[in-house]
Amino acid sequence: MEGAELLALRGFGDRLRGETAPTVICEVTDSFLKQLGSSARELYAYMELQGYKFIYDCHNRRLSRLDVRREPDSLFQRNVLFAKAPLKF
Repeated sequence: MEGAELLALRGFGDRLRGETAPTVICEVTDSFLKQLGSSARELYAYMELQGYKFIYDCHNRRLSRLDVRREPDSLFQRNVLFAKAPLKF
């Protein structure tokens, strides 16, 4: 279901906090998240609470570091990669 990304990530919380936590990629669309009672900012904050410190925008087969505190709220879809350690590329 569109907009259920935060619900799914919360259900996966134990794994996200574990020592072998995965790198996670998901679609973030603020308008869809809001339809289910959350927001993009809430999703980013949740992932930061789980220890994910490196957030990347995935666009046209390229990754660029995303500073979610400086990004304006957007109605556009964004594919986001969350990592606990910096990626080397």
